[in-house]
Amino acid sequence: MKLYFLHFGLLEPLAGPDPRSRSMRGYLIQTDEGENILVDTGLPGYWGEDINAALERDGMANFVRPLEFGPEHTVPGQLALIGLTVDDIDLLLLTHSDLDHLGGIDFIPESVPILLSRVERELDVPAPTNPGYYDAWPERDYTLIEQEDQELRPGIKLLSTPGHTPGHFSLLVDLPRSGPILLAVDAIKMEDEIPNTGTNVDDAVASAQRVRDIAAQTGATLIHGHDGPQWTTLRQAPEVYE
Repeated sequence: MKLYFLHFGLLEPLAGPDPRSRSMRGYLIQTDEGENILVDTGLPGYWGEDINAALERDGMANFVRPLEFGPEHTVPGQLALIGLTVDDIDLLLLTHSDLDHLGGIDFIPESVPILLSRVERELDVPAPTNPGYYDAWPERDYTLIEQEDQELRPGIKLLSTPGHTPGHFSLLVDLPRSGPILLAVDAIKMEDEIPNTGTNVDDAVASAQRVRDIAAQTGATLIHGHDGPQWTTLRQAPEVYE
């Protein structure tokens, strides 16, 4: 099994107490059976076409500064680094529905199955912590899964980590050479984060602690969801974890 880290862009806050950069990312897991599982899709395509226009359009120009954004930071651009196209994707897993995780769904062929938490899909509109971006769910056939720990494939475990959103999942990927890697996603966005936002802050705090506990118990490398400084230390596609 192989795990690729996909670079969907880098932002720097212009205000607030934490100046550290935020990376946008997804993941591609290639199973031993040859299945390509994409985890999250990054931001909408127009962010890669003209990032400054996108920030103006979405009302964020006064809050963040783009550091790295371009066509290469989209699903097609990142897959190209490892010799794949969107037609090679066998399954899309959406860890949750915020804009930087669901936004690139238009890149994904309609034939690709999409896994999503049932409680997340029951939201009236997606992106609960990014309100105003959507007025309806993208029209796709979603395969809904229960909000509970479950084995996605041998060596790939979904961890139920609600709080940031109701249907948020983290992943524990057990690799033969690199060992276990725990993708916290937005359960822990930055290394020392104590969650104070989300749809349920108490659940978010509990999920963050649970992720840290599981990482300690399993000896897994813990990957924080948007930690720019950590991102610079990680292997990014086309490099791979095996």
